[in-house]
Amino acid sequence: MSSQRYAAPLRLRLEPSPSLFVLYSFLLGGGLLSLWLVEPPWLPGMIASLLALGLYASVLRRHVWLSAPAAIRELVWEGDGIWRLLRADGSEREARLRGDSFVHPYLVVLNFRQTDGRPCSVLLIPGRVSAADLRRLRVRLKLEGVGDQATDLL
Repeated sequence: MSSQRYAAPLRLRLEPSPSLFVLYSFLLGGGLLSLWLVEPPWLPGMIASLLALGLYASVLRRHVWLSAPAAIRELVWEGDGIWRLLRADGSEREARLRGDSFVHPYLVVLNFRQTDGRPCSVLLIPGRVSAADLRRLRVRLKLEGVGDQATDLL
């Protein structure tokens, strides 16, 4: 049921997101606070804190600031349902959108299955992509469907 109007590729350039930085920082701070309020033994608590900080740094580089080599910098939705995921290191991956993706006016979570079988997710919020591109994506997802079964709250 693809319309000729939507046969042209849709390109979404992702930008670093200060809003996501604030959200992830709040979540990490809450997690560390709750960890230390439980008063774990000193060494296990310190190890858990260091692991959480390492994960936080990795998430910031890959998903917030888009500076890690594997960070997805651009999405291209081809007319035939194929997505191209362009990474910061210049490589390109082909993927298909999974049915468990989530679409809402203020949040779009695109879950992909890459051709090598590995899953990949991209979080889109206002400011991460242009408002016009985000709206265009939501409309196209509504008209063409999101994979097999989508959570569609448009």
